[in-house]
Amino acid sequence: MALVQRKTADSADAQQSFYRTSSLVPKERRARRSRIFLINAVVLALLVAAFLTYKYQIEKNFYAFADDPSVEIQYDQNKNPFVIVNTYCEDPDDPAEVWATLEGDTFLNIKLTEVFGKRRWKSWTGPIDYLPMKGKYTLKTFTKKGCGTDGTVEVESIEFVGATETTSTRSGGGETFAEGTWVRSSIIQNDVDVDETESFPYIWSDSSKALSHSIKEEEWITYDVDGSARKILKNGVVTDENGFYEFNQLGNYELVCWIGSQSAEQLRIKFLSLRPQLFPNQRPFKFHLYPSTSLTSSDAKWDEEMKKRFRKCKNIIVSMDELDSPLSQVEYRDQFTKFIQHLLTAINDETFHIWIMTNMQSHSMVEATTENGSKKNCYRDYRDRSSSFVPMTSENPCNEILKMLFELRTFPERVHLVDNTDLSLPYRYEVKDAQKHLDQISALVALRTFVFIGKQVKAWRDVGQRGHVNGLTRSAGVEEPNFELLPYDWSSNPKPLEK
Repeated sequence: MALVQRKTADSADAQQSFYRTSSLVPKERRARRSRIFLINAVVLALLVAAFLTYKYQIEKNFYAFADDPSVEIQYDQNKNPFVIVNTYCEDPDDPAEVWATLEGDTFLNIKLTEVFGKRRWKSWTGPIDYLPMKGKYTLKTFTKKGCGTDGTVEVESIEFVGATETTSTRSGGGETFAEGTWVRSSIIQNDVDVDETESFPYIWSDSSKALSHSIKEEEWITYDVDGSARKILKNGVVTDENGFYEFNQLGNYELVCWIGSQSAEQLRIKFLSLRPQLFPNQRPFKFHLYPSTSLTSSDAKWDEEMKKRFRKCKNIIVSMDELDSPLSQVEYRDQFTKFIQHLLTAINDETFHIWIMTNMQSHSMVEATTENGSKKNCYRDYRDRSSSFVPMTSENPCNEILKMLFELRTFPERVHLVDNTDLSLPYRYEVKDAQKHLDQISALVALRTFVFIGKQVKAWRDVGQRGHVNGLTRSAGVEEPNFELLPYDWSSNPKPLEK
């Protein structure tokens, strides 16, 4: 018992001694540890700061464009020229905007694609792979300085000599349209005086025809702008071989319908102003407009009669440059896809086609205000990781979405993309007289509309199809009566896409 008590006493003494020691020695130890931790934290912070400063300076010096963009023209191993543009943004959340043009006897856009990108520093490149006329050019690059929203743009110029003509890539309609380009108006030979050669520095024309002979008066066609007559050349759009195909055979019950925003309205206005000169026997009542500024509530501006009449459309032309509110690229892709599904469901006939127009707006005309501030349509939402599915380019971001959807063959064959960027992109940042140039571009797109609608009419006639008052005559003489016109329900679920 005593042994046990003695051990207990020893244990108590030892424990008491431990507490005495722990009340003194650990305090010094903790203080020493705190000093060491503080010193390590300061050293680590200095190292991190030094590293970031070094990294910043290295990148800044390496790219050498912290304040202004750097631009150069290089040549690949096959001696093909390409452009390199480097940009810097003070605000990493406001992405760089950059685009380039070639100005000489022709006026061309150079499409730039981001090949290297960090939050502030980016590098862009684009080939000079289309040059319809050799000669001296000025490469101009436009960069939104600081990438802020004040609209300040830096312009740099480099002289470039195009030694050979190249026609390797073109947007537009391939064999459907003529090989037009923006030709310097001062070198176009005319039999008569035309104000356009004084008002516009460039005229859309077939360059070989513009220079090989004097342009006669009948080769010009007039369009109306607020009561004033303006002119465009037919030879930049209409080929000698195909002309307007069989547009003259368009029947009274084969309605052509424009659906969309102000851009759709302007395309129809220009179309109707060209009609009397080209096809005076085609009556204007068969060309309808269905205003819409929303991809989700597309019929919000239609009355009951318009909702019924829309079901009678045989060719649908879509142009929605101005939406009620801007969408991110992901939102635009998803909403546009569903919008086309609705059109395919509402116009449920494989022989009735849908034509999507690329966005024609210049850079200076695409600003819109949202609750988050000023944004452009089809802006990239960096909070959404799926927004990286489209590469950064100097193209209109909405057009990049449209082209991606068609490259992926998202829609059936009766849905077409009419790529008018060869007309619109060189004027992407033409602040001065922007509306005047947009009117000219709209008139040229309207002229193209006569061609592709005429081509579709020819396709119908080739198989014996024709619309008439009682319905539709199919191939082999099969008669199909009219169906009851009921308004389409845009709030319903459209049919799934069948490619």
